[in-house]
Amino acid sequence: MSLRRPPTSITLKPSDVTEMAALIAQRNSTTTTSPNQAGAGAGAGEKGRDATVERERNMREEREARGRGDRVGV
Repeated sequence: MSLRRPPTSITLKPSDVTEMAALIAQRNSTTTTSPNQAGAGAGAGEKGRDATVERERNMREEREARGRGDRVGV
């Protein structure tokens, strides 16, 4: 049994094309002006991300310090 390919051609009306172009232009304008539209929540997300990065940095520094102590023989 052979598999049939789905139709690859579609028919667009001129109104479909203009509507699609308008939607794309609107999406692009909102994306360039405000990449994250969360508003006030975006600040909280950034603070959380900064805290996570800081915590990971501290943990890495502690591991490295312990590793150096083990190698030195402290």
